[in-house]
Amino acid sequence: MIHARKDYDHIQDPSGKIAADEPVFLLRAKDVLAPMCLILWAEELITRGGDKEMAGMVADHAAKMIDWQEKNGCKLPDLPGPLDELKAEVDKLSHFEMCKMWRSGNANPAYFDNTNPISKYFSDRLFGHFGGFTPEISKQIGW
Repeated sequence: MIHARKDYDHIQDPSGKIAADEPVFLLRAKDVLAPMCLILWAEELITRGGDKEMAGMVADHAAKMIDWQEKNGCKLPDLPGPLDELKAEVDKLSHFEMCKMWRSGNANPAYFDNTNPISKYFSDRLFGHFGGFTPEISKQIGW
C-alpha cells in the first residue's frame, strides 16, 4: 500500500487485502480534523445508497476518536520535521549497530554533535534503552 506520508510507509497490510500499489490515507485521533472527515464520509456513503451498517461503524469510530481527543488532546495535522526523521532513523538501528557507530564514529555526524538534539536522543537510546555496550557486543565489534 502507498501512504501519502513517507513516515507511515512501515504501516502495511500483513494479510495482503490491500494491493501494494493502492494509495491509502491514514487518519489519526490526534488529528483534530479526523472525526469530521469520518462523519462526512459516513454521511456521503448513505447519500449515495451505500451500506448503512458500515456508515454506522464509521460514525461510531468517529465518536471514539472524539472521546480520545477529549482525554488526550488533539492538534492540526503536520508533517514530521528533520528531527523527527532523524529519530525515526535512530529507532530503526539495532543495539549492535548503535554500539558499532558509537565506537567507530562512522555514522551521521549529527549523532555525535552535542549541540544537536539528535545526539542526546541517540545517546539516550543506546545507553538508556539498550543499556550501552555488553561484553558480547564489545568483543564482536573489536577495535
